[in-house]
Amino acid sequence: MIWNNSSMIAMLAMSSLGLTGCVEVGSSSAPLDSDTSIPHAVTYHCGSLDDVYVQYTDSDVIALSTQTDTTVLQGAESASGARYIGESIEFWAKDNSALLTIDNTLYHCVQAR
Repeated sequence: MIWNNSSMIAMLAMSSLGLTGCVEVGSSSAPLDSDTSIPHAVTYHCGSLDDVYVQYTDSDVIALSTQTDTTVLQGAESASGARYIGESIEFWAKDNSALLTIDNTLYHCVQAR
């Protein structure tokens, strides 16, 4: 299935509505570092991996989507930036760049302009 940005954003926005009640209150996870309105979606170019779409929500979770899969990641502690983890995925973003690890493969990502 081919996703365009508007259908991806709509799908992620709808899916994030059910996620907001699933976060533990008072967790020690890092807050989002963002001055823009929440929720919002960001596209990253990640080297040999196709574009990655990240849907930030008003809770401490994100929905990270590739061309083949969407995964919900939980916020985690970080000394700098915003870090999210899942079973075999880690996404660590700061400013306009990010590191994405999927199944022990590291991708360097840059936010699309």
